[in-house]
Amino acid sequence: MNQPFYTPDKICRLIDSYDGDPFFTQKYKAILLAQMDKGLDIFAHQGKGGAALLRITALLYAQDQYISHIFHLAQATRLICWFNETYTVSQAECLQTILQMTCRKIETLHDERDIWKNPALCARALRQIEREYQDINLSRLSIRLNVNSAYLSRVLSQSLKVSFLDLLHCKRILAATDSFLHTEKRLPLEQLAANLGYSSAHYLYCVFKKYVGLTPTECRHLMKQ
Repeated sequence: MNQPFYTPDKICRLIDSYDGDPFFTQKYKAILLAQMDKGLDIFAHQGKGGAALLRITALLYAQDQYISHIFHLAQATRLICWFNETYTVSQAECLQTILQMTCRKIETLHDERDIWKNPALCARALRQIEREYQDINLSRLSIRLNVNSAYLSRVLSQSLKVSFLDLLHCKRILAATDSFLHTEKRLPLEQLAANLGYSSAHYLYCVFKKYVGLTPTECRHLMKQ
C-alpha cells in the first residue's frame, strides 16, 4: 500500500464516479469525510492502512442506518459480515474497487425486498435480540418465542441470510461502538465485555477481530481520534 490515494479529494471523485443511486454514495462519502476530518487519513499513511479506515467507515455506516431505522438489525449484520469478508488486504489495495463494491452492497441492502419464511417469527426474534442482547441465547430465545430451537435457527438463517450468532454478536458490536462514540470514560475491556454479555475480554476481542477486523481498542481509537 504505497499509493498515496487516501485523500478526501480522491475518495470523493471515486465515489462520485459510481453510477448507482447517488443517495447511498453521498451518505457513505459523508461518513468517510467525517473520519478523514478526524485525521484518519494520517493514520492510514502510518502503515495501518486504508483497510482499517474503510472497515471503520462501513461499520459507522451500518450503525448510522440501523439507529436511523433505515436498516433493520439483520441488514446491518449482513453489511458488517460482508465487509469483514470483503475488505481483505489484497482488495484494500485497490481503493476504487472496494469503494464501488461497498456502494453496490449498500444499494442492494437498501433496495432488496425481504422475503422471510416466517415474517412474524423473524420480527419477534429480532426485537428480542435487540432488547435482551446482554443475556440472550438461542435456547432462551426459542423458549420465549415458543418454538423449537432448531426450527428457529433454520428460519433465521434462511430468511435473514445470517445466523442467530451473527445477529447477536453484531448487535453487541453496535452497542459497543455506541459506547465508544458517546462515553468519555474509557471502560476496561473486561468491564465492557461484561456489559455486553461476554464471559471474558478475550471473547470480546475475538468477536471484534472476526467481524470488524480490528481489536476493540483499535476500533475505539479510530472512532475517538
